[in-house]
Amino acid sequence: MLKKSCSLFLFICFMGLTIKAKDNLSLKEAVHRALKINPIYKNADLDIKKANLLCKRASAARILPKAELKLISGVVPEARGDILSSQDNQTDLDGLGPFIKSELSLIQPLYTFGRLKNGKKAAEWNNKLYSDKKSIVKENIIYNVINYYLLSSISNDLEKTALKLNKDFKKLLNEVEKQVNDDESEIDETKLLEIKSNKYLIKESLIKARGLKQGAIDVLKALLNIKDNEELNVNTVKLPQFDIKLPLEKFQQRAFAQNHELKLINSGLKALSYKCKLYESEKKPLIFLGGGISYAWAGNRTDQKNPFVYDPFNYFKVAVFVGSKWDLNHTSKNISIKENDLALKKLLNKEKLLKGKILLEVKNNYRNAQNSFILKEEINNSLKETKKWLRLSLDNYDMGIGNSESLIKAYKSYFTLKAKYFQEYIKYGNSLLKLAKLTGKTDIFFDWLNKGKVYFKP
Repeated sequence: MLKKSCSLFLFICFMGLTIKAKDNLSLKEAVHRALKINPIYKNADLDIKKANLLCKRASAARILPKAELKLISGVVPEARGDILSSQDNQTDLDGLGPFIKSELSLIQPLYTFGRLKNGKKAAEWNNKLYSDKKSIVKENIIYNVINYYLLSSISNDLEKTALKLNKDFKKLLNEVEKQVNDDESEIDETKLLEIKSNKYLIKESLIKARGLKQGAIDVLKALLNIKDNEELNVNTVKLPQFDIKLPLEKFQQRAFAQNHELKLINSGLKALSYKCKLYESEKKPLIFLGGGISYAWAGNRTDQKNPFVYDPFNYFKVAVFVGSKWDLNHTSKNISIKENDLALKKLLNKEKLLKGKILLEVKNNYRNAQNSFILKEEINNSLKETKKWLRLSLDNYDMGIGNSESLIKAYKSYFTLKAKYFQEYIKYGNSLLKLAKLTGKTDIFFDWLNKGKVYFKP
């Protein structure tokens, strides 16, 4: 009877644990949902639209930045005669009649010494800056969703393992208790107490596994805007294999070329650079072409044909001219340029620090992924040996030539190794995810999962 129970214990420990529910939420679905509902991501998209409008405004300044049409109408006292004689007085308020006025003014820049060009470039790089900010927000959302999805998946398997170990341990205890009460059995109370003394470890593993799973699920629900009372099931995720021969330089090169934080700083540097050029160009004159048409009519006033006589209610004027505008307050512009230069230097220092930080983080996560991958493979090999030890201890115990101490040691060893395997598995997944984020594209993690290995396209 004891042998049957122990055999059942081994079968439960070593059997496959992957069970996929029909209504499980896939990892891709989770990421898609998070991006769709996240308010920060929506705001980042609105910032880009706002920056696009600034680009359009800068482009619009190149062609007729001033094009105004004025229309005025009302009533005015009559005025008959000419400059030499008139039957009306200036203060008369009788004989009111309608009047209309219209005026069209046009200004077209001819030469701006780089104002328009630099203004447009500054607006374009400002737009790119907001695009990079949106990419960072997107990467953070994808990273968090994948991270907690993986943790939920792994802790789910950990809970299943701990639950089965806990159930089987109870069955083993029941069988040993029966053997103790059997007069023909050689198992005494001491051996039963030895087995019972390990009950805490089994129970602790189950409680911790459930706590880890619930914590991960709670965060994932918050990211996906799922209510607490709604059920959320995730799929089991098999992490990709790590090629330990894959050079560190590959990750570093990709990080420096694709990292969105570095791209953000680069966009900021470009925007500030063109802003400096804009301030410099504003210290020079603006040459423009102007033109206008003015027309006024009042039927109760005599139209004065003499060009040197002006009546504000009867005239027709056309003018085309070339002009210039020059702001001579260079002190204010120089201060703006110096402020911009300081901001540039500050951003360059930040870029230097960020490159060093990225280099260090890539190294650390590369080594962590490499070490965790090797360790989990070694643990797997050790687990195979532990199974043999456990079977041998079980056989010796059933034949009466073994002892409970050896069986418990084998059991403890298996349990400890299984726990360490899950720990290294979590570390490995976290390191891979960080490497994907550092190299500028967290969703490359999906390619790695599909291929079953970590790789970069040539």
